[in-house]
Amino acid sequence: MENLRKYGPPIHTIEQVSLPKYNFCTLDNGVPLYSISQGTQEIIKIEVVFQSGRTYEQKKVVSRACNNQIKEGSSRMSSRQIVDHVDYYGASIRTGENLDSCSISLFCLTKHFEILLPILREVIMEPLFPEDELRKYIQTNSERLKIELVKNDVIAYRTITESIFTKEHPYGYNSEISDYGALLREDLVQHYENNYGANNCFIFLSGMVKDEHIAACNRFFGNGFRTANPREKIPQLIDPHPEKLIIESDKDFQTAIKLGRRVFDRNHADYPGLYVLNSILGGYFGSRLMSNIREDKGYTYNIYSEVDVMKHDGLLLIGTEVNADFAEKTIDEIFRELRLLREEPIGIEELDMVRNYLLGRILNFIDGPFNSGRLLKSIVLSGLDENYFNNLVHTIKHVTTENLNVLANRYLNEDNMWLVRVG
Repeated sequence: MENLRKYGPPIHTIEQVSLPKYNFCTLDNGVPLYSISQGTQEIIKIEVVFQSGRTYEQKKVVSRACNNQIKEGSSRMSSRQIVDHVDYYGASIRTGENLDSCSISLFCLTKHFEILLPILREVIMEPLFPEDELRKYIQTNSERLKIELVKNDVIAYRTITESIFTKEHPYGYNSEISDYGALLREDLVQHYENNYGANNCFIFLSGMVKDEHIAACNRFFGNGFRTANPREKIPQLIDPHPEKLIIESDKDFQTAIKLGRRVFDRNHADYPGLYVLNSILGGYFGSRLMSNIREDKGYTYNIYSEVDVMKHDGLLLIGTEVNADFAEKTIDEIFRELRLLREEPIGIEELDMVRNYLLGRILNFIDGPFNSGRLLKSIVLSGLDENYFNNLVHTIKHVTTENLNVLANRYLNEDNMWLVRVG
């Protein structure tokens, strides 16, 4: 026991990581249902997901507004009554939106699942979209956007994503206060009727899921569910030539810096390798950007890189905020780190450290039923199969320094990146 306290526990390499077992079935009306039964607590989550994001919009910002407002009143209950009824059972109904999909979730104790499922069904199938609630939503989001637009980091992010994907692309346009002001109740109703139906729906169950919970889902969502008419628009994207953009601003003390380029979605053969390479560059606290620009130079408190992937596309993004006096030096050091990854092989010790970090991170992705459910949802909605997860793990464990050097020369050339500086 004393030796353990003195030397600490032994370190073991993570040998086996696999996607948790899940069940799949279709409800009577064809809605696909995925379930993961894990955990020791009598809790359950149901998430009803619709592919109704920006690529399905007929009007800007309507997809997020529609999904947010779906819980603000049904044909028989006001928003207050819905909240009070759900709160009584210690449960919660939440909405979530991203660029590709929208969801409505119920968290509750397993013993209350069948009691609360009719409420969730009514929220999803019989929304009222009250005019007064929409006015509150518009005012709140307009005020929030006014606050955000004085931040240099927000301006830089909006500028670079708009530059990479163009202003009119669903992944590139920025929400404006005028977009919220132009929203009408009829817009939400039309978006709902087009996209919220059995033929555009996925259901995910996680927690202590039993057969009776799946049967209850079939009773409440396997019939009486309208048919939607989803029409996805994916504009042809022509990559504009990258530029260096400097935006003068006196709205913030810090200068915001963003570098980025378009990449691809998770289906691309290079995604697993770029996932590893990005981690080495700036994807965790021990990354090269952090070690150099924060720890060694002290130019910034935080710097990062990320591969942000959507259903149909993706981008590689590097971001930080620095004192204006250090902005040029910071950009030079970022370019230097990109060049080193292109020109010099990554050391085995550094690569092994990143392997262990990423495998541990993936273990965290599948730690518990709700995390596992989120991972499964991401795989399903991205149109991936089970081989994706196994391939990602295999790449993390076996990718070579030579493989990463090839990817660095393919994707980490600053001449192919947009640079935005705001300050």
